[in-house]
Amino acid sequence: MATRIERAGRLLGGMAAAATRRRGGGLRGAALGGLVLLVAAGCASQGAIDNPVVRRATWVDYISGGDIRRACQAKEPGTVGRYRFVEFRNRAEQVRVYDVYPEPDRDGARLEAQVLGGGGRIGSDTRLSLSDPLAPWQPVQATTHLRPETLAALNDAVEADGLGEPPPVDRTLASRSYFWLAAGCGAGHSFGFQAWEWPSARYKALTFPRLLYEADRTGVARHPFPETETRQVNYGDRTRQDRINSRDNYTHYDLIVQENGVAMGRVYMRNPGG
Repeated sequence: MATRIERAGRLLGGMAAAATRRRGGGLRGAALGGLVLLVAAGCASQGAIDNPVVRRATWVDYISGGDIRRACQAKEPGTVGRYRFVEFRNRAEQVRVYDVYPEPDRDGARLEAQVLGGGGRIGSDTRLSLSDPLAPWQPVQATTHLRPETLAALNDAVEADGLGEPPPVDRTLASRSYFWLAAGCGAGHSFGFQAWEWPSARYKALTFPRLLYEADRTGVARHPFPETETRQVNYGDRTRQDRINSRDNYTHYDLIVQENGVAMGRVYMRNPGG
């Protein structure tokens, strides 16, 4: 039987799709897309993003590590040492997610890597298939085992990079920006959340990303940084030519850093018409 989140996700997805079909994805489509994003801010994640409809309905809680936080605070078995790292490289281009699951029976941990590429799947045939109609919107996924020494190095790196320190509360992160979010359950079931944005010194000093990249088996190259080291921000009204030049016709949004995650801020609609 479908969960409440799945039913809500199907409803929101249907609303957005219907709105996009009308008037070529114009003003109504953009408005409904923004509404979907705002509603998504209140939905709890169960820790999966392979279904694009459910992902849309739970995205903000998911990238905040909400499912990890709830399990950690409830002191559920197997949650100590659980991490989620989310890397934005302009959400219109690429978002990478790394989940770490402790595996005490195997002396190490399981790393699940997922890469989302804008509106479609990266590096594959994006034509619709009746057998799997959601395939073009699913992430590229790969799983690998982290050896004990790699896991120990990751734990040390995360601590040194400041996961246990207070995050930059109230900082605005633009979805077109480049930043890391990290959530984890530490010793004594203490939950931690942190954010680092490019091109800050904090971001450039990070050590945990190298360990994740080395273990990443998705085969998807990282989207490059902009040529100029300028913090990326969202902007509102854009002309048709602006969108053609940027090749970025996505609805963007601001994320506001909170103590235990992020909250949805302003939503920037795709320009209607043209």
